[in-house]
Amino acid sequence: MKTDMSIMKRAKQKPLVIITPLMLAAGVLLTLIVVFFWEMFFSGKLPIMRDMFFDFLPQHIYAGELVRAGHLPLWSSYSGWGKPFAADPIAATFYPPHVVFYFLSSPLALRLYCTLHLWIAGIGMFALARHWRLDIAPSLVVAICCTFSSWMVACMEFANNFTSIIWAPLILLTMSVLLDALVESESLRDRRVKRLSVMLVLLFAVQYLAGYPEYVAYTGALVFAYIAAKCFELNDIRLFIRSLAVFFLAGIGALLLTAPQLLLSWEFLRYSERAAVIDPGLQMASIHPRHLLSFILPFINGFPGYPNTYWAGTVFEFWIGTCYVGILPLALALCSVIWLRCRGDAMLIRRRFLCLFLIAAGLFGLLMAFGQHMPFYGLFYEIVPGFSRFRFPSKFLVLVLFSVSLLAGLGHQALIDARADEGKLRSLRRVFVICGVSVFFTLLACYVYTSVNPMFFATLTGGLFPSSPWAITAGFHDFRVALIFVALSVAVLLWLLGPRCAWADIAVPSIVFLNLFIVIGGIQPMLNENILETKTITIPRAIADPANGRVHSIYSGRQQWLYGTRDEELLKWAIQAGVGDSWFRFHVHQTWQGGLKLRRYEIIDSLLGSLPPADSERLADTLGIHYVVGGAQFERILWSGAPRVMKLEERLSARPRAYLVDDWVLMNDPNQIVKTLVILNASIRAIIEPHPSGVVSKISLPPLLPGSADNKGSVISVKDTPNRIEIEVNTKTQSLLVINDAWYPGWQAFVDNVASPIFQTNFHFRGVFVGPGTHKVEMVFDPPLFRLGLGISVVTCIALALLAFYPSKPRKASSSL
Repeated sequence: MKTDMSIMKRAKQKPLVIITPLMLAAGVLLTLIVVFFWEMFFSGKLPIMRDMFFDFLPQHIYAGELVRAGHLPLWSSYSGWGKPFAADPIAATFYPPHVVFYFLSSPLALRLYCTLHLWIAGIGMFALARHWRLDIAPSLVVAICCTFSSWMVACMEFANNFTSIIWAPLILLTMSVLLDALVESESLRDRRVKRLSVMLVLLFAVQYLAGYPEYVAYTGALVFAYIAAKCFELNDIRLFIRSLAVFFLAGIGALLLTAPQLLLSWEFLRYSERAAVIDPGLQMASIHPRHLLSFILPFINGFPGYPNTYWAGTVFEFWIGTCYVGILPLALALCSVIWLRCRGDAMLIRRRFLCLFLIAAGLFGLLMAFGQHMPFYGLFYEIVPGFSRFRFPSKFLVLVLFSVSLLAGLGHQALIDARADEGKLRSLRRVFVICGVSVFFTLLACYVYTSVNPMFFATLTGGLFPSSPWAITAGFHDFRVALIFVALSVAVLLWLLGPRCAWADIAVPSIVFLNLFIVIGGIQPMLNENILETKTITIPRAIADPANGRVHSIYSGRQQWLYGTRDEELLKWAIQAGVGDSWFRFHVHQTWQGGLKLRRYEIIDSLLGSLPPADSERLADTLGIHYVVGGAQFERILWSGAPRVMKLEERLSARPRAYLVDDWVLMNDPNQIVKTLVILNASIRAIIEPHPSGVVSKISLPPLLPGSADNKGSVISVKDTPNRIEIEVNTKTQSLLVINDAWYPGWQAFVDNVASPIFQTNFHFRGVFVGPGTHKVEMVFDPPLFRLGLGISVVTCIALALLAFYPSKPRKASSSL
C-alpha cells in the first residue's frame, strides 16, 4: 500500500517536472525578446519593415475594418480593378493571430504580432529539445540561436514566410511525441494517440492558414523523413505503417479544417500569375559555396538595402541568403559528432540517431540552397511532382537553421555528459585548444593581411566587394566581432570542461545571446511609430467617389527599393505616393494589385508600361484610369536627391468605373482580345467572350442596334459596399452595362432583383445586359466554394472534438488458462 501511494505521489508530481522548465524558459525567452528589441518596447519605435509595412499591414488593417463592420473580407475592389481578397493565401485572412490587427491599434498589434511569433519559435525549439532529453541549458541554446538568428529576424519582414515556419518545431515535436505514444500503445484508438493526432491536425491547419504553403510542404517533408528514419532505426515496419497512417490522416484533417481558405485559394490559383510557368529564381536566390563565409562573417556580402549595400552575386537581397546563428553554436554543433561514437543504453542510441538525422537534414537543406551551383535542386525540380511550383532555392536554409540549432544543443549536452570521463575531458580540451587557436590565428592573419591589402575582401566575395571606405570598415568590423567571439567561445568551452563548471552552463546561452544581440540586433530598422499615422496625399473628393475610375501611381510596386531604409521622411512620402498597398487602408481605387496577382491583371498592367504613349493613353481611357500620380523617377528620388514633388493629373477622357454601351462584339481568342483592347474606343464598342461554362452559347445575345447618342443611357449612381456593388442606370434601349471591376467566378448579378448572367467583358471586366428604362443592378460576391468549405470545416471541427474528448472503450483484459 505504501508503495502504491508513493507511485501515485510521483505521478501527481510528474506534470510539474515537465511544466516548470517550460514556464521558466517561456519567461526567459520573452524577456530576451524584449531586450533584443528594447527600442520597440521602451522608445516608441517599431520595426518598420518594407513588405510588412507596405503590403501586409495595410491588408490586415483593411480586413480588420470589414470584420469590425460585420463583413467577411472576401473581395476587395480597391486592389488593381478588384481581386478575391480572402482567396489570396498571402493575405492569410483566416489566420488566427491576425485578430490582433482586427481589434487593436496598428502599433500595438505589430508589437504583439512580432513578439508572439518569435516567442512561439523559441518555445517550440525549447520544447522539442527538452522532449529529446536535453538539459535546460542546452535547450535554451537551441531556442536562442534559432529565435534570434539572422534568418528569423530578417524574415520578420515577410509576414507569411515568418508566421508559417515558426510552427514547424511544434509540429515536429507533436509527431515525435506521437511516435513515442504509438510505440507504447498498440492501438490507434488510445486516448493519448487520438489527442496528439488532433493536435497535429490543428498545428498543420494553423501553419497552412499563415499563408505560405511552401513551408507547409517543407515541414511535412521533414516530419515524414523523421518518421521514416525513426522507424528504420527501430526496425519496426508496423510502427512505420501506423505512424504514416496517422500522419496522412492528420494532413487530410488539416485540409478539411482549412477548407474555406483551401477551396478559395485553389480556385484563385487557376486565374492568378501562378497558373503560368513559375521562375524558380535560380539566378537570384542560389547561394554560392563562398556564401558559407557568412556563417562566421555575416555581413561579408553586405547589409540590407539599396543601392550598393548588398553585393552577393547570386542572391539578390540580404534576407534570402542569411543564416547566422553565432560562433559558439557552430562550435557546439561540431561537438555533437561525439554522439556518433557512442554505444550503450537507449539514451545514447537516441542521441546518436538524432545527431545523424539532423546532420542529414542540414546537409540536404544546404545542398538544395546551393540551387544552380549544385545538381540537387534541378533534379528535384524535374522529377518531384509539384516541386516546380516552388521558388528560391536559398529558402531551404531554414532546414540548416533548425538543424544547426538542435545540433548545438546536442553538442552542449555531449560536453555536459563528458564531465564524468576524465580521459575524454583531456582529449576534448586538447582538441578545443588546437582548433580554437588555429581558427583564431587564421582569422587574425586574414585581418592583418586585409589591413595591408583591403582588396582581400574582394577575393573572399568572388570579386564583388566594392572598394568603398564604408564597405571596408564594415568588413573589418565583421572580422573583429568574429575574433572576439571565437576567443570567448574557446574560453567558455574550456570552462565548461573544467573542474569549476557550475556557472558554465548558464554562460553558454548567455554568450550565444550576446553574440546575436551585437551582430543581428540592427538588421531591422527601428523607426518612430507615428509613421503609421501618415495620410495619403490631398486629392480631390472625386477620387473617393466609387463612380469614378481608378487612380494610377507611377510609384506603385516600387517598394523593393525601400529595403532596409531608415529614412522616415522617405517612408512617409512613399505612403503618400501610393507605393505598394499603402493606399489600401485609405479606400482608394488604385490600379496596383499586391499579393498574388490575377493573371489578366498582370497582362493589362504590363501593357500600360510597355505600349507606345498614344496606345497607352487610349488603353488607360478604356480601363477607366481617371487620375495619375507622377513626378521624378523613383530611383532618382531615392538615390540622386531628385525633388519629392508629386503631380496629380486628372484624365477627363477616361471612362468612368461603370458605363453603358450599345455596340458589342463576341470574341473567344484572348490574344486577339488583348490586341483589340489596345485600339478599342470604349464609347462605342465592348468585347464579350464566352464564359467557361458556355453561358454565351446558352443565352442568345440581344440584337445589336445602330449606335447613336440618342440610344445611350446614363449611369445614375454607383454604391460600393463590401463584397457588393449597386448601380442605378437609365437606358433608352437594350444596352450593356460595363463595370471596370475584374470578372471572377462567384460574382452574381441581379437586375431589379432578377438574376442575370455576368459576361466577361473587355478581357478582364464585367458586363450585364439591361433593357430600356430605369434599373437597379446589384452585383454580389458570394462564392459557393466558401460556403461549401465553411460547412466542411464545421463538420471537421465537430469530428475532431469528438475524437479528442469522447472516451475510448477500455480494452478487455486477456484471459489466461
